Amino acid sequence: MFQPRITGAIIALGLAAPLCTDLQAQTKSYPLSGSRVAVYNLAGKLSVEAGSGSTTTVEVSQLGSDAGKLSVVTGERGNRQALRVVYPSDRIVYPVLGRHSESDVQVDDDGFFDSDRGGRGHRVEITGSGSGLEAHADIKVKLASGTSVDVHLACGDVTVTDVNGDIMVSTGSGDVDASGVKGDLDIDTGSGNVTAEKVSGPLKIDTGSGDVKIRGQNGGSLKIDTGSGNITADDATADHIKMDTGSGDIELNGATAPDASFDTGSGNVTAHFSGKLDRVSVETGSGDVNVTIPADFSGTLDLESSNDDGIDIGFPVQLVRKDEGELRAKVGTGSGEIRVETGSGSVKIDRK
Repeated sequence: MFQPRITGAIIALGLAAPLCTDLQAQTKSYPLSGSRVAVYNLAGKLSVEAGSGSTTTVEVSQLGSDAGKLSVVTGERGNRQALRVVYPSDRIVYPVLGRHSESDVQVDDDGFFDSDRGGRGHRVEITGSGSGLEAHADIKVKLASGTSVDVHLACGDVTVTDVNGDIMVSTGSGDVDASGVKGDLDIDTGSGNVTAEKVSGPLKIDTGSGDVKIRGQNGGSLKIDTGSGNITADDATADHIKMDTGSGDIELNGATAPDASFDTGSGNVTAHFSGKLDRVSVETGSGDVNVTIPADFSGTLDLESSNDDGIDIGFPVQLVRKDEGELRAKVGTGSGEIRVETGSGSVKIDRK
């Protein structure tokens, strides 16, 4: 995913553009045929919702005092039918960003931007104020059932609602809100918060900076990575759970997953499991760890804390080894494993 340089605070992404801009909106619809489509836009809001026919339709609203200078082009890119909004300037003014906010991205002459171009193209600056091309495009994708869509947006919020298909969202800065997705969901944002509810299928989220909130994911794997931000997940059912944050707390409630791993450079980890559990791995450089396992768990506990008093097991176990700050014990005769390590913090293991 491209990683635009962001300076200043990106604020008010969810606010509407000024009234004078809205009055100049030019909206047109474009059909994208086939089972795999893609959309590229540098600035604006973007939504994906269920369409009513067998062909995906993309509604593009051109906004701003220079909206008429934008052009929309469709055609094949690789194995996808793609739509791209082309901006005839290297400096774009998008007032929704707010004053003193800007980012930049490498864009090729055709209007495409993403990591597989190897950094080729010209630098385009997107700013909230000042001189430049004052134009952006708000896009609504009406997705045909079973269609796969890739969404590329440099600046702006993305919403995905009640769709049946594989979704990939890539945004440089902006919040992403998804609900009711049946299929693979892959979200990547350089800076922004992510929420996802009622996702039936594998879920992957990567954000450079921002909080992640999950509720009701069911099926496949659950993978979340944030450079800085908290992760909260409720009622997740997955084959494998993997959560990683450079700085932030991880909280997992009511999870069913046989295999789970958590890693935070600095932050607390709380994980409560309600279904079959074979393996849990938790590592935090600094923070407390609290894990609740099912009553029928059987296997080993391998725990490490910064001191002897920092380990607490809330049920009977068979002690295997106890050293300074380390404890190894068995529960039953099974092959499961709970491994926890914290550089600075306490460890508590309990069961239902």
